[in-house]
Amino acid sequence: MDQLPERQFKLNRLIDVLTERKDEFATLISNEMGKPIKQAVEEMDKTIGHINYYVEKSPEFLATEDLDLSSGQQGAIYTQPLGVTLVILPFNFPFWMPFKSALGSMMIGNPIIMKHSQSTPQCAQALEDAFLEAGFTSSEFTNIYCTEQQVEKIIADPRVRAVKFTGSTRGGTHIAKLCGRYLKKGTFELTGNDPFLVLEEANIQKAAQTAYKSRMTCNAQTGFSAKRIIVEDVVYEAFRDTLLDLINRRTRIGDPLDEYFNLGPMAVPAGLDLLKHQLKKAQGDGGQIIYGDPDFKMTDPGLQKGNWFAPVVIEGVDTHSESF
Repeated sequence: MDQLPERQFKLNRLIDVLTERKDEFATLISNEMGKPIKQAVEEMDKTIGHINYYVEKSPEFLATEDLDLSSGQQGAIYTQPLGVTLVILPFNFPFWMPFKSALGSMMIGNPIIMKHSQSTPQCAQALEDAFLEAGFTSSEFTNIYCTEQQVEKIIADPRVRAVKFTGSTRGGTHIAKLCGRYLKKGTFELTGNDPFLVLEEANIQKAAQTAYKSRMTCNAQTGFSAKRIIVEDVVYEAFRDTLLDLINRRTRIGDPLDEYFNLGPMAVPAGLDLLKHQLKKAQGDGGQIIYGDPDFKMTDPGLQKGNWFAPVVIEGVDTHSESF
């Protein structure tokens, strides 16, 4: 707690840096991973708000809690740093995700080593530069570029006391094994395939709008989005038709730096290939395409080489399918 005021001061300076350079960093996000520019600006605003929340609330969160024990004795809960924390991150929220994952640990006093996605190296460097500009030292926050094999060496290093991972289930499983092997504390936020349920009592318009927003945010590349939608028979047609109408009217796919468009390209070619594979697999498992063109191509010659995939809606996928 003794150094908390200093960390709060530096984080307030970081807020100033991010605010002053918000448009620059939002453009970098759009350029590097294809997020529509309006959403990139929203991510920057969310990042700034997240930091501000921790600056304001940290004295409360980190305060010593006195306890009256059943034995009649007095006890207390203290919050103390563990030590160096390795933070491994995905590409989809390149500025917000580092703070979502690491800011609590940093406020306690844990030095942070950030290993960002290979897809967003410029965002990672810009973040480190912003920290340094705000007055942090490289011993408080540092960005690294490393291979999978080097990650294991870092986790094995006795100076590293904890690991925070956000990403795929496959990647998280591997990192969890390493944490177990080297007896390191670890926390994991993994991608999912949770169902979006629409029941008979639902407000159909609101349910469709929520499903659309959930699925389409960040070019449909978020682990918590509505990837599979399960609808009660009695409202199925009404929901389906409302959702298809929303997709048709609202979706504008194109240059992520142009504010007119709200859907950009996939971040990496591997993501596009995986999506095409999943679509074919779903069709093989009984799914029928009721909206969209799986062979969609951009007409703008300057954009044809991007990782473009227009919305496709499938119905009737077997419940045993990988897609379900």
